[in-house]
Amino acid sequence: MLDEIGIEYFKGIRQLEKLKIKPITLFCGKNSSGKTSILESILLLKQSSEKAQYFKKLILNGKYVRLGAFKDISWNNDEDGKIIFNFKLRNLGWNKRKKKDSEFSVLNLKFQRKDNKTLFDDVTLNQIFLKINEKDGIKSINIDTSNPNKTILKWDIGKNFLLDISKHQGQINYHEEYTENYFQGFHEFEDAIIFIRRKKLKIDDQQYYQITQKKYHLLIENKEKFKSIIKQFPNIEEEHIKDTIFELKNLVKERTLTGRIRFSLDKLEEQINLKKLLDKKTIKLYKNILDNIDEELMSDINDFFYEISSAINKLSKTLNKISFIGPLREEPSLRYTCEDQKLEIGNRGENAPLIFESEKTLKTKEFFLMEQGRFKKLRNKKFSEIWNLWSKYFNFGLLNSKSTSDSMFRFRIDEHNLKHVGFGISQVFPILIEGVRIEKGDTLILEQPEIHLHPDLQMRLADFFISMGISGRNTIIETHSEHIINRIVRRVVEDNTHKLIDLIAVYFVNMGKNGLEIEEIKIDHKGIVNWPKGFFDEAMREQSAIIKKIRENKNKEE
Repeated sequence: MLDEIGIEYFKGIRQLEKLKIKPITLFCGKNSSGKTSILESILLLKQSSEKAQYFKKLILNGKYVRLGAFKDISWNNDEDGKIIFNFKLRNLGWNKRKKKDSEFSVLNLKFQRKDNKTLFDDVTLNQIFLKINEKDGIKSINIDTSNPNKTILKWDIGKNFLLDISKHQGQINYHEEYTENYFQGFHEFEDAIIFIRRKKLKIDDQQYYQITQKKYHLLIENKEKFKSIIKQFPNIEEEHIKDTIFELKNLVKERTLTGRIRFSLDKLEEQINLKKLLDKKTIKLYKNILDNIDEELMSDINDFFYEISSAINKLSKTLNKISFIGPLREEPSLRYTCEDQKLEIGNRGENAPLIFESEKTLKTKEFFLMEQGRFKKLRNKKFSEIWNLWSKYFNFGLLNSKSTSDSMFRFRIDEHNLKHVGFGISQVFPILIEGVRIEKGDTLILEQPEIHLHPDLQMRLADFFISMGISGRNTIIETHSEHIINRIVRRVVEDNTHKLIDLIAVYFVNMGKNGLEIEEIKIDHKGIVNWPKGFFDEAMREQSAIIKKIRENKNKEE
């Protein structure tokens, strides 16, 4: 799931930093306060990820959101502006070379409109910044093609990272003639970026040394020592050679170097012990070690691109595991055809009956049910069983389907066609279907799920969201429902384990003078701690006004 997001210069959001996303995340606020913009930013990147590999472009108008032109979504309608998204990602995965996991990373993506002199806005990715936190330090890499006359690549490496020991910055300058090809090459990662840097940018030994000299890079230092040994033959002392081999062997122990270097060092030491200082075989071993050191240096640099690739792939996979159901659900049909088998719920929940029919026999290892005021764990139940247990909690009736021909079926509540039952059922039904079927770690985004629902049903729906969170499924919800909020607060107050609060984040969104402002609603075992002005206080004000007027009327009568 998304752990933390940041948004800059998108619609009414000038700067939103480090917004924590929890398994149950709710955004509340008045109309036009900017709540929807937060959800739209996630859906914009989701549809861009699906259509444009590695987020090369922002797809402004697609399956999940249709946002118009770039100026419509940029801060202050600036056609030449930028839009920035930040994501905190947990555990990029295992790096085989370094034999360790990253703890978390922060990925920053900057997009700008490219003037292509057409009616269609071409909004391209022109800067990626990645910061990786590991147990032994922090490192970062920044790739920027927004200005071809400036540096395109910078890295900052923590204390124990393979490429340096002290903390400095290295940079490689951009070459104008490769403006068009470079970023394309970057996106191919595995070969192209190294090929371009090594061949086209002509990075030779001296340039490596200039980049890394101030970092006290041990590989470079030992490489230079080996070069001096070869140059000083036959006058160099044997002890000096042995000392250099000893230093490099110690370095081999500290680093996960290739077996070829270890093998060459052992063979070289054997030759030195045999006094074959000028033997052709010995000279070849020296050169092999130099070549292997070069390969290690390239591997060190290549690790950056492995990690940036891992971060982007991680974000893409996370976004691909997001489902979205909008504020208005599809009106039910009298019958459905099995020829239209669907894997996605649809933005209006239109595929819910088809998914029910095709997946009703599938099982999930664990899901929770609200029963008699507590959440009960269900194990290894079929989807249809869980859907019907929750349908009973919603007071709907039995969900079932009946075949009418080889490829047609009707979807029913008890014996009634879904089309002919209450409108509220058709609003909740897609949420119920998708909330159970998504896998652990996946996310369901909902806009105003309370529309057309009675307050009692809204509160029961809040219980369903809590059950999703306890079951490992995530929800991000935009809502105007005080009934949903109150039920969630009630469940937190009732929770004797005090664990439920860790799954919940409630944010109050408001549009201020400098753009969107957001405040987290603090909840503890006593209820809501802070109560911002405008946060569902209308009912209390109305109630106070009614009581005041009743007292005034009573005084007049007396």
